[in-house]
Amino acid sequence: NDTTRCSALVMDPSNPVWLFAGMWEFVRYPWMLVSGGDSGGIYRSTDGGATWKKLSEGLPKPPTGRIGLAIAPGDSSMIYATVEAASEKSGIYRSTDHGATWERRSNEIAQAMYYAQLTVDPKNDERVYMLNVILQVSNDGGKTFGPP
Repeated sequence: NDTTRCSALVMDPSNPVWLFAGMWEFVRYPWMLVSGGDSGGIYRSTDGGATWKKLSEGLPKPPTGRIGLAIAPGDSSMIYATVEAASEKSGIYRSTDHGATWERRSNEIAQAMYYAQLTVDPKNDERVYMLNVILQVSNDGGKTFGPP
């Protein structure tokens, strides 16, 4: 819709027609800010972006806010997401099956309005970097975060 933006777009490096998009409903009015809504979430395309499917298994129910995504370079079936949700289900999620199902790894989350950026170490799929006010790193697949 006309109020939903793409906050993250990643491509499977081993199969470039597989795309994942983090969608974020966001509107800034002069008098207020609307961040999050029912049209946000994680979407997957298996045909280079011609069609998209909203993923939901294991993810928070809408409304959701800003989403960040990262694919593990060593195992492209492993995808990490930082998900801002209206429920108490905000946090770091991981899929090990190309996004078909997701597991909440922790309730850690970057200050979503400004950051929501993740990067996976190219030599260690369990090492995840999260940009926040400070850089944080997880060495256990997103379960815990601390200074690098």
